[in-house]
Amino acid sequence: MDLTRDKRQWFIYNIFGTFSQSLVVHLQLKQYLINFRLKNSSLDNTMAFSVRAVLVNGASRGLGLELVSQFLALPTPPELVIGTCRSPDTATRLQDMARTNPSLKIIKLDIENDDDIENAFKVNSFYYQQSR
Repeated sequence: MDLTRDKRQWFIYNIFGTFSQSLVVHLQLKQYLINFRLKNSSLDNTMAFSVRAVLVNGASRGLGLELVSQFLALPTPPELVIGTCRSPDTATRLQDMARTNPSLKIIKLDIENDDDIENAFKVNSFYYQQSR
């Protein structure tokens, strides 16, 4: 049994709830985006996406950055959006978003580094408690 791997999986799936809750959030977002594409119009308030907090790993670029952007652009965005990346100091686009969106928090997290995992867990727990 690889305890390090299990610890990472626990962190990824349980920071804000169980895996099943994470899956429900994923499915809600997927349905929201499908409906958005089908309407082919700007975001409207007819369909609310309700979630209190989300954590996006790899948020400094690519799909992770776009996912953070989409969460923040929702008509009813989450109270807390946590974007993790290996090098927050060089994640300039993510930092720009955080300056204009107080609900976005950036945390250093390399899932191969146990110290980063422990620190991210502590910081996430703090932010999550503050958002309640």
